[in-house]
Amino acid sequence: MKDAKKFLLVAQWVFVNYPIFSQAHHSLVIHEIMADPSPAVQLPAYEWIEIKNNSKEPIQLLGWKLVVGTSVSGSFPTYLLLPDSLLIICSSSAAMAMKNYGNTLAIASFPLLSNEGETISIRAPNGRTNHAVTYSPILYGSAWKQEGGWSLEMIDSRYPCWSPDNWLASIDNKGGTPGRINSHTGTSIIPATIKPTRAYAIDSTTITVVFNRPLDSASSVQASNYVFNNAYSPKQIRVAAPSYTQAIVLLDKPLLPDTIIKIDIKNMMDCEGGKMSESIPVYTGLASTAQKSSLYFNEILFNPRPNAYDFIEIGNKSKQLIDLSTLLISSRNSAGMMGTAYKIAETPLLLFPGELLAFTEDTLSLKREYLIPFLAKIAEVKQLPLLPDEEGTLVLLNIHGEIIDELHYYDSWHFPLLQSTEGVSLERIDRDAPTNTATNWHSAASTEGFATPGRKNSQEKLDLTPTAEYEVVPRVFSPDGDGWQDYCQLLYKTNQNGLMACITVVDAAGRTVRQLIPQALLATAGYFTWNGNNEQGQVCPPGAYLFIIQQFDLKGKTKTLRVPIVLTTSFRKV
Repeated sequence: MKDAKKFLLVAQWVFVNYPIFSQAHHSLVIHEIMADPSPAVQLPAYEWIEIKNNSKEPIQLLGWKLVVGTSVSGSFPTYLLLPDSLLIICSSSAAMAMKNYGNTLAIASFPLLSNEGETISIRAPNGRTNHAVTYSPILYGSAWKQEGGWSLEMIDSRYPCWSPDNWLASIDNKGGTPGRINSHTGTSIIPATIKPTRAYAIDSTTITVVFNRPLDSASSVQASNYVFNNAYSPKQIRVAAPSYTQAIVLLDKPLLPDTIIKIDIKNMMDCEGGKMSESIPVYTGLASTAQKSSLYFNEILFNPRPNAYDFIEIGNKSKQLIDLSTLLISSRNSAGMMGTAYKIAETPLLLFPGELLAFTEDTLSLKREYLIPFLAKIAEVKQLPLLPDEEGTLVLLNIHGEIIDELHYYDSWHFPLLQSTEGVSLERIDRDAPTNTATNWHSAASTEGFATPGRKNSQEKLDLTPTAEYEVVPRVFSPDGDGWQDYCQLLYKTNQNGLMACITVVDAAGRTVRQLIPQALLATAGYFTWNGNNEQGQVCPPGAYLFIIQQFDLKGKTKTLRVPIVLTTSFRKV
């Protein structure tokens, strides 16, 4: 009885002297996250988070809640968290094991932490979000740590709203530091200026602008900080909770589909008071559904190096704005049956006319393996279809299941003199030529690192106009895989419709080395490509060659033309 009275007196003193919750934003922060505990390194295989009292006052946790995505935990029990103190939050089933590592609090209905990423927030008893963190596998930094057993740690608690800049996988040999100082404490982070990263239209009158860090609520709702072209104006602006990284802008008039608009963003402040130093433009518009041939397969890596990943690149050759979250990628098996289709983007992301996008299961691996410019558009997907090393079929579909492009690739399309095709991508030469033509694909150049994800292909078609009836460009070419004139183009233009042509490549002795085009109906202008291979798929020896062109029409009129070409494997680049 005496103990009960003593507890009530202490509790009364606590509630009088310390509020039930702290009013200061970021006074209580999420400090460490164990979302994928298996396979365990040295810690118990339970999910947990660590919180920190980031203020100078004790915080009474009674009534607080943990929110993960749309799941909300039960209310925290009574617990007084002292300044600069850490507390492990977990389920009742995990509490006994986690108490061995530090102060632990079990809460009812501890939400499941997704391995794929989620937004976690701490909600005060008044319903206000005090701190939120959006985590994802990419924050781990190392692909092997994404497999499980490693926690994510906040680097510097002075900047709690700087996510994802302020998070890394633990480097502690146990896999995490629950109840202890984080292994990255003392590591400096470089303060980055707040800036918009992208924007997309939810509907014809609503635009979402996404920022790299949480926004200051006052500056983010000022209409004067959003300057539109095309005479649009913001009618209302709000910031989306709980991450506060998205400004939702309601327009004064509807957008027209596929019309690109520019928004100059200025004077924005982040949650720590950092202000934009200059105006930054962001482009957006109302996307439309991708149509057949509006997108195309542009590059594919199906035989990556060890510990690397496949990638696929698509391009937009239309005038459409296409939302990548409405696109699916699938494959066909040897029987021609289509397999599981996977989304290219989980959230809206626009692909503008003329843009390329490379997507893979691990963007960090892609950046490690190949040269990728800062402005290149790359995306990480949860899963790609299986890409066999010998041959396979890829299918690009829109959200309605309509096929946009389809590629049946072969390893034999690679340059034959390569000692190994491991880590070498196949690049499309001409985006307007048929997808499944072998001569429209070539190994990426060695001088470009054997792949060009997110940037112009090293083997892209030369944009030339013939000056004669038949013309070869270049006249001397060197098919050695280095990206410099690895193939030649036989350009043509005709003065009439209905012309047919057979094209043969012969050597200096008049021997046929390649039946390049057995028979083709010519357009009014076009080209044919020769990569220097003979009928057996081997590169021809250096020397002089001739294109023999036998041209005829339906009236029986024939004409034979000869166009010289020189092949060399020792062509000097100057």
